[in-house]
Amino acid sequence: MASRFSAPAVPNGSLEDLTYIADADYDAVVIEMQHGFSFSTSRTSLQALLNRTRIAEREASLQPDVVPFVRNPPNACERNQWVIKQALDAGVYGLVLPRFAAS
Repeated sequence: MASRFSAPAVPNGSLEDLTYIADADYDAVVIEMQHGFSFSTSRTSLQALLNRTRIAEREASLQPDVVPFVRNPPNACERNQWVIKQALDAGVYGLVLPRFAAS
């Protein structure tokens, strides 16, 4: 039986939920920034995903077990590239871009 990919979405800054997700068997998480836009909060959210026990067991690898994605607040068609750059600089591994259309 093939395993299924699971990635819940949580509000930016929901540290209790993110700590739970970090200890669960999810593949990824989408941090929802559309209704809670704050890069300082997203950095704190990313810290909540780090399971310190698992990091110690892996001998200093800081890669999270749950891959963090961020849903950016502006629509991709609005050309707010700086938001994408800031999200990547904060440490997310991927982006969910609303209303993105390749031209």
